[in-house]
Amino acid sequence: MRKKSQYLRDDVLSLLYECNFSTGLVYGEIENTNYGWIPPQTANACLSDLNLAENATTRNSSAPSVLKRDIEWMLHENVLCDVKLRTRAETFPAHWFILSARSPVFRAMLQSDMKEKAQDSIDIEDVDADTVRRMLLYMYSDACEDLQWESASQLYAAADKYQILSLKEECSSFLMSNLDTANACDALMIADLHNDEHLKLNQIYCSNDLDSCLEK
Repeated sequence: MRKKSQYLRDDVLSLLYECNFSTGLVYGEIENTNYGWIPPQTANACLSDLNLAENATTRNSSAPSVLKRDIEWMLHENVLCDVKLRTRAETFPAHWFILSARSPVFRAMLQSDMKEKAQDSIDIEDVDADTVRRMLLYMYSDACEDLQWESASQLYAAADKYQILSLKEECSSFLMSNLDTANACDALMIADLHNDEHLKLNQIYCSNDLDSCLEK
């Protein structure tokens, strides 16, 4: 074999290669390629550097979940809460900063001279306590737990009222994926009430018995 002494030193073949997978966007490209024998010590050093980089990436990827966990803990433990959401049945301590970051409606209350800012409380009389609890959980953690049709419908309405668009989309997706002839009329009313054309179209196309449903 030609160049055996160069590529098979001590009858050991050492390879160092790089794979590139296209995502449709090109941020860089290989400018040149060199071929030759790499001593085992150098190859081991390269692998060690790669492992360190992967470990650093793993640590960084876990940071958002840790942040969410800590913020959610502050909600559940009532740490430094500076505002209360008062429903007819229950009062929920919260933080103006989180409410303002997640909802432009709450942010407008904070930035204006509305009575809610002066009293450090917000009266929510048209949303039940369970829905407010679920809304707060989402605002602090992006989590929607144990949704059913009724709870998703109520949460959808609350998200629309307070303009929490990502939560509204989450609930809308749940409603669309759980459409059937038993709830088709409810879905149509929700879509009309909140001007949700996407939900309305999905309801029309997914219902297999729309005419009989509308006759009820």
